[in-house]
Amino acid sequence: MTQQDSAANSAPAAGAPEPGLGPVTAGAAGSAAPAAPPKEASGSGSVAGATLPLTRAVIQRGSLTVRVTSITTALSRAESLTLAASGIIAAESTGGGTPPGAPTPGDSPTQPEQGAAQGSGQTSAKPSSTATTPGTADMTLRVPQGAFRGVLRDLAALGDRLAQTTSAQDVTGQVADVTSRLATMRASVDRVRTLLAQAKTVGEVVAVESELTRREADLESLQAQQKALADQTTLASIDVSFTTPETSATTPTKRDDNAFVAGLRAGGDAAMAVVRAVLATTGALLPFLPLAGAAALIVLWLRRRRHASTPQPEPDPAPGV
Repeated sequence: MTQQDSAANSAPAAGAPEPGLGPVTAGAAGSAAPAAPPKEASGSGSVAGATLPLTRAVIQRGSLTVRVTSITTALSRAESLTLAASGIIAAESTGGGTPPGAPTPGDSPTQPEQGAAQGSGQTSAKPSSTATTPGTADMTLRVPQGAFRGVLRDLAALGDRLAQTTSAQDVTGQVADVTSRLATMRASVDRVRTLLAQAKTVGEVVAVESELTRREADLESLQAQQKALADQTTLASIDVSFTTPETSATTPTKRDDNAFVAGLRAGGDAAMAVVRAVLATTGALLPFLPLAGAAALIVLWLRRRRHASTPQPEPDPAPGV
C-alpha cells in the first residue's frame, strides 16, 4: 500500500459529523455539502425506478331510512350484519312506539266483548304485538371501508328503502401532511431533549424545559389528529333509521275538546297573557317611580315658592269711606 493510499484511508470522510456535534452544515470551511436525503414516495411516484401503488385515504359516510314491519327484528338483523362485517354499533336509540303488551287503539276487544263474540259464534283474532306496535329506531354503525357498500345494501334489503345518501371525502393529502409533520415534530422534540441534558445553568434549564413543553403539546396534538384520521379512514359510518307503517298513522295527537272547554281554555290563556303583560309593564316602570316622585316634589315646591313671592293686590276701599 502506498503512502498516498494510507493517508486517504486515515483521513475522515468529508462531511462526516464529528463525535458530539450535529450534522455538518453547508458552507463550513473544508467540508463538502451533505448528501441529499432520499425522496419520500408520494402518490404514484417511484423509488429507484420501482412504481409504488397509490393508497387513498377516504372517509365514507352513509345515511339510510328503511320502513320495516318489526322494529325489534330490524334491530336484531342490523346488529348481526354489523358484527358479521367486523363492525361496531356506535349508538342506538328507539322511541315513538308503545311498550310491548300495552293496549293500543284498534287492539282486540276486552274480555267481556270476547265472551260475547264467542257466544255468538264469532271469532276475533288478536293481532301480533310485534307487528302492530309502531315505533322508530336509529342506529349508528361503524364498519370496515371494504364492507361499507355491502352492509348498506343488506340494510336496505331489510324493508322498503325510503331514503339513502352516501358521501366520500378524500383525505389522502391531509393524512400525508399530518404524518410528515408528526415525524418532523418527533425529531424536534428529541433535539430539545438533548439540549435539556446539556443545559448547565438554571436559566438554560428553564428555557429549554419551556420549549420542550410547547413542542410536546404540539406533538400530542398531531398524534390525536393522526389517530382520528386513522379511525375515520378505517371504519365507515352508517346512520340508519327504521320506521314502521303504523308510526305515522298512530302518532298520539291532542284530544279534541268540545267548544265550551276549548273556549274556556282560550279565555284562561288570554287572561294569563293580560296579567303577564301588566306585571311586565309594572316591573319595567318600577325603577322610574322614585325619579318621578322627586320631579313631582320639585315642581310642587317651585309652584308654592312662586305663589308666595307674588304680591297680593290690596282690596279696594269700601264705598263712602
